[in-house]
Amino acid sequence: GSAVGFAAFLFIVYSMLKIGSESRGKAVEIVLPDALQLIGRSAEGAMRDALSLFDQLAAFSGSHITLSDVVAVLGTVEADYLFDIADTLAAKDTGKLLGLIEKASDQGRSIPQMARDLTLHFRTLLLSALGRTELELPADQIARIKTQVAHFPVPYLMDAVRVLSGAESNMRWHPHARLLLEVALLDLVGKVGEKDIKDIKEIKRDVGIDPSTTRLSSSKSSLG
Repeated sequence: GSAVGFAAFLFIVYSMLKIGSESRGKAVEIVLPDALQLIGRSAEGAMRDALSLFDQLAAFSGSHITLSDVVAVLGTVEADYLFDIADTLAAKDTGKLLGLIEKASDQGRSIPQMARDLTLHFRTLLLSALGRTELELPADQIARIKTQVAHFPVPYLMDAVRVLSGAESNMRWHPHARLLLEVALLDLVGKVGEKDIKDIKEIKRDVGIDPSTTRLSSSKSSLG
């Protein structure tokens, strides 16, 4: 969906949450737009999931829901963390990379959710690299995406999406989720700077983009 579509979804979510809380005689305020953004992103466009998450947040937070509350309930990580991980990969700084994972784990973040968030972050970088201009992100994050994407060639971004999504999938049965994430990210460190002779037109076809345009084809896209 477009950024306009996502903004409309967030507005509907906010309106539904406001009406729902007031109808129960308990007004609940979502303090920051970033908190609402994260609720919408987690719900992935599903109103029922957004309302269910809101009920959990209201029970957890009381009358004021902050970004920190949403992060705590979801076990997810802030956008800054995702950008930091990607920057650390680009710099091939394995020590800092492992330190970031350890810090997030110590803070109680969900490792599978971290893998999912990182997969979506590199997917966004990939779409931006391929010319996608409509990104479901706040303006400041879109600016950061445009800056960060310059550090990664398209084949690397495709590898990152595959490796991270594979790690997240394997976490469903593997008892050591953190180990899988660490190995996946260290694998990606090793791929930084690798040469790939695959033609950019072939890559665009692989992800459902007409090589002569920058428009995504919903019928062919393998990235959702």
